[in-house]
Amino acid sequence: MAGSKRWTVRSGPSDHNWQAGEVPGEAGPVLLNATVATGQVLYIPRGESSGSERTDRSNS
Repeated sequence: MAGSKRWTVRSGPSDHNWQAGEVPGEAGPVLLNATVATGQVLYIPRGESSGSERTDRSNS
């Protein structure tokens, strides 16, 4: 990975009935908002939902 990404991690469904894809209805509460840069690692436990977006728009 080059550059950085902004990650949002939310709790998974309360009934633990996970399926791949978009989660219908209200998203769980935000557990973490973090920016991860080149060389860093973010561990997201199984069962937590996550999303990311690039924050570094340079063409490196």
